[in-house]
Amino acid sequence: MAMDERDVIDLLARIMIEGRRRTAIGFALDEINQEIDREKSGSSINARRSTGRRRGVRGSEQRKTATKRKVSAYQREFGRQLKKLKKKHPRTKISTLMKRAHRATKKVRK
Repeated sequence: MAMDERDVIDLLARIMIEGRRRTAIGFALDEINQEIDREKSGSSINARRSTGRRRGVRGSEQRKTATKRKVSAYQREFGRQLKKLKKKHPRTKISTLMKRAHRATKKVRK
């Protein structure tokens, strides 16, 4: 079905008047662009379907429900002591501060 110049001009004018609203031609152009992109990338829909897996599916399965663990009383107190020490000695190595926090926690919990 060939279109003459006048039909093409009328069609383009109608598209411009309607603005960005989707038309059948817009969908057709999108499909053509997607097909060109697929050919450039070298993968087809069938090739992706044959793997049996889509992107993002695996990660969402892993992040379903993480069970919350109960924080022990020791860990809570250790965190408090470590925060205090970090505030007092911001430049000291964390491993040194952790050792001090452990000793302070043992004293507090006795």
